[in-house]
Amino acid sequence: FFFLGAMTRAVDYPLDPRVQHVRAEAASAMGCASVEWTHGLAVTFLQLACGILFITAVFVFLKAIRNPSHRRQFYWPIIFSNFLAGCSYWAISQDQGWVISHGCRQFFYARYFDWFFSLPLLLGVVALVAGAEIADGCAAMGSAALMTVCFAIGGISYDTVTRWLWCLFGVGWLALILYMLATHFKDAAASPSRNMEGFALYSRLSTLLMGCLCVYPLVWLFAEGFHSFSLTFEVVCYAVLDLLVRVLFAVYVILAGTTIDSCSTGYEPVTA
Repeated sequence: FFFLGAMTRAVDYPLDPRVQHVRAEAASAMGCASVEWTHGLAVTFLQLACGILFITAVFVFLKAIRNPSHRRQFYWPIIFSNFLAGCSYWAISQDQGWVISHGCRQFFYARYFDWFFSLPLLLGVVALVAGAEIADGCAAMGSAALMTVCFAIGGISYDTVTRWLWCLFGVGWLALILYMLATHFKDAAASPSRNMEGFALYSRLSTLLMGCLCVYPLVWLFAEGFHSFSLTFEVVCYAVLDLLVRVLFAVYVILAGTTIDSCSTGYEPVTA
């Protein structure tokens, strides 16, 4: 990570004069002699991720309109999650949705706006697959929203102690999410009334989410926390994680086929 981060710092690309002007005004207003900006490679990666996310959203949408309502309840949150992420990446690639944070570095609040809505949506799908109690699902979804708020405020905090306190709060909400996935959700998915295919789908989705959710704070720690990662490397890391947690999540649900029927509310199997 540190080696790749150092390598991306050395890459330099020419910028559009209009973008240069806007950035110079923002840097001057914040009293920064120099600011670390996204450019070239990062913008290309942002636009690539944006295209993949939009294509995934359209693909799942086409699947949703051709499937019965008890399956669409799994598809719509995935559609909105991918579309929100695509909009976020497009905004960032067009030099929007940012402020200058401590250390004279670009901070992309558009990314957190996406996570605030997208992560609870994906957790809602996992709760449906597991057959979890409504209260447990709401607890996990609310924790995801609060975790995002904590890391967002921590990212723009100028005081060091305050920044790490917000980070600690965010980790606390993350721990609650992981606890819910590993206990309450898992117990519901493994109950005798659920079938093994449904439990296997839950295991894939929960493992994917838990793995990515544990890596997000690590990237935040070395990017927005210590500033050890270059901005370009930060963009690449977050993009890879977002693509994994959105696109692979969608693939798992789509490939589940009739397995999600047994996880659906309002579905009654046809018996001879």
